[in-house]
Amino acid sequence: MLSIFGCPVKIFCNKETVTINVRNKETNEKIKLYDYVKKKCPSLIGDKAYYYPTPWIGNGHVQTAYAAFQKFEDIHLIDYERKIVSTPDGGQIAVDWTPPLSKKPFDDTPTIVVLHGLTGGSHESYIRCILDILVNPPHNYRAVVINFRGCAESDITSPRLYSAAATDDIRSAIRYIRECIPDAPLLGIGFSMGANILYLGEEGENTPLSAAASIANPFDLVNGSRALEGTYAGKYIYSPAMASNLKEALARHEHMMKKDKRLDLEYVKSANTLREFDSRLTTMIQLLHNNVFLIMNAFIIQILS
Repeated sequence: MLSIFGCPVKIFCNKETVTINVRNKETNEKIKLYDYVKKKCPSLIGDKAYYYPTPWIGNGHVQTAYAAFQKFEDIHLIDYERKIVSTPDGGQIAVDWTPPLSKKPFDDTPTIVVLHGLTGGSHESYIRCILDILVNPPHNYRAVVINFRGCAESDITSPRLYSAAATDDIRSAIRYIRECIPDAPLLGIGFSMGANILYLGEEGENTPLSAAASIANPFDLVNGSRALEGTYAGKYIYSPAMASNLKEALARHEHMMKKDKRLDLEYVKSANTLREFDSRLTTMIQLLHNNVFLIMNAFIIQILS
C-alpha cells in the first residue's frame, strides 16, 4: 500500500517478454522488452526500486482528490488545432492536433494517438503534461487527442454517447488520422477508460499502431465494477462522483438525446451510481443500436457486479 514512507516498485510481466526492434550493440541480437526497460529505466527494477510520494499527498485517495480540484491550468500549456471526424451513424468526433497544423503541416513525423479517461478530453492536466514532454524538444513528436463524443466541449449530432466497450468511434478516428498522415508511424497512449478502448486486443498484429502504452486500464470491467461497489469509498464516493460527471455530460447534450423518444432521460438523471447510469443509458443505447456484443457485455457486467 502506498504511504508517505514509500513503497517498492513491482514489475509484473511474462517470464519471457517479447523482443523489440532494438539490437544489442555487442551481439547485434534483438533485445527483450524486460531487458530494455531494466537498462533504460533502472529505477523501476531491482531492490532499490522505490516510489516516494509527495508527503502531503501520500495515498491514492488524497492524490485523486487533489487532482480533481487542482486543474493546473497555468502549466503544461498545449496549443491544439481541432478537426471534426464524421461517423457512419451521423455523429461526430473532435480530434485535437498538436502542434497545430498551421505550424506543422502533415508529414511523416511519428504521431502519438491519445485517448483520455471517462468524461475527460484534451484539456485534462494529465494529457497536457505528457504532451508537453513528447511534442517538444528533444522528442518532437506530433500528437492527436481523440475526444470521445460530447467531451472537451464538442457537440454531438446523433443521440449516442460512448462506452468502455465501444471501439467503432476510435476506428473511425484512426482511419481519418491514417488518411491524413499515411507515412507517419502511429503510437498510442490510453488513460483509464481510454486505455480500455485502445482495441489492441481486438486487432492483434493487425493494429495500425506501432507501439502503445496502456495506463491505468480497467481491463476487467466485471471485477472492476465489483471492486468499485465493494468498498465504502468506491460505493459512496467514487461511483457517485463518476455518475455525476456522466450526468453533467448528458445534460450538456440533452437537447440531442431527447430526439430519441425511446430514452427515458428523467430515469437516467436519477441514477446515483456509475452502475445505475450504465444500466439506464449505456445499455439502452446499445440495445437501440442493435450492437449485440455491447449488449451482452453490458448485461454481463450488470448481472455479475
